[in-house]
Amino acid sequence: MTRTALDIIKVSLGALGEVDFGAALSSDDCLNMMNMMLNSWGADGLNVRAQTKDSLSIAASASSYTIGIGAILNTAKPLRIISGYIRDSNSIDTPLTLIGRQRYDAYSDKTTTGTPRVLFYDPGASQQATQAGTIFLYPIADVAYTLVLESEKMLSEIATLQADMTFELFYEEAVWSNLCFRLAPRLGKSVSHEVAKIAKDSLDALQRINAIDRIPIMDSGFPTRGGGHISGTEKPSQRVADSGFGLVST
Repeated sequence: MTRTALDIIKVSLGALGEVDFGAALSSDDCLNMMNMMLNSWGADGLNVRAQTKDSLSIAASASSYTIGIGAILNTAKPLRIISGYIRDSNSIDTPLTLIGRQRYDAYSDKTTTGTPRVLFYDPGASQQATQAGTIFLYPIADVAYTLVLESEKMLSEIATLQADMTFELFYEEAVWSNLCFRLAPRLGKSVSHEVAKIAKDSLDALQRINAIDRIPIMDSGFPTRGGGHISGTEKPSQRVADSGFGLVST
């Protein structure tokens, strides 16, 4: 199911008996608390995957664009790009063909300009101090366009309240139910036993999925889904992020 960050926050508020934002908690406050939770999970090895849709402004004459939080295209770095298209100033859309490095490298003249029709995405190394990939378009954009991308991301930060995300059910449940524990103290609320059980069960499922993704293996040199290589040094996380279950109501 496709949701925005705002949709998920409203589910959390509803579970706490709140119908809307108020003086105690704004929508931006809620987004910041969601991002702090996702960052905390990521530091503990608990990663949330989602399919997202981004509309990004691209300048003319650039041969490439970095993508990541704080990059030229300011959104979380995609693990992979699923589809995309170029939208011009008249709202005419041109689909993009996704290609690999070998085919992109085969273009002899990469200075050709026009409406981009081809996209090559280099996610970069899986281990980076600042997570960013690089998008190459061909031809090079002759004027400013809007680049619309559907991609799979490891969510550690959600850029806007209106960002579209498609979750598997247990990911969505883990986010909204555990967010309740972050919002409850600011609202003077407690979390019900029913929501607490959903939060615990979904977080346990998230831990199991991430443990499977990091089964230790000797260095084989085989590429991973993130574009790096299996090192054999990673181990499943042994610590589940604190969900604050002391707030459960009686």
